[in-house]
Amino acid sequence: MEEIELYKKFSKNMGYGNDRLRIWGEGNYGNIEGSGGEVSVAQVIGMRDVIKEINPKNILEIGFNRGASSLCWLLFSQANVISIDIDGSLSSGEYLKNCFWHRFTFYRINSLFLPSIFSLFNRKFDFAFIDGEHDTMHVRNDILQCLHLNIKYLLLDDYNNTAHSKHIKEAIKTFSHNYKIIKEIEICQGQALLELVN
Repeated sequence: MEEIELYKKFSKNMGYGNDRLRIWGEGNYGNIEGSGGEVSVAQVIGMRDVIKEINPKNILEIGFNRGASSLCWLLFSQANVISIDIDGSLSSGEYLKNCFWHRFTFYRINSLFLPSIFSLFNRKFDFAFIDGEHDTMHVRNDILQCLHLNIKYLLLDDYNNTAHSKHIKEAIKTFSHNYKIIKEIEICQGQALLELVN
């Protein structure tokens, strides 16, 4: 698949040493949990399919880590991506900025302080990817910030992860009157796609 080969080509240059972005073997790797920042081919395809279905123009990503998901958004769409992370890989951020300079911005900031940089966003986001801290408080905060920004679609990662699922589902339930789950994606650790209720 041509798109996956393109993803692999770009990802080889992201991170450094033990921080290098890696792709698990071909296909879905089930419930194997590697260190953060690793993706399977199935995950890349799943994220590509979501992005093609929604076709966003501006993406807010909460949780950059090594940049695996940012690379998906940038390769498989024409969207502008603003990514935030309290401790994401600066080398991956610089690489993506160099490759996609006009479409990618990375801020090293805790998502709890996201409102302090709202004024820097001179665009309306139509999609957000949430994969930062996974405790209930942080996930609730991330969804709340997306609600304040009136973001139509949210994709929450690790929806079925044994360590995080309970917290993510509790946070989603808190906002069930604002966002509805429109798709549960069973690839790897699972994802939930939410849509803003009008």
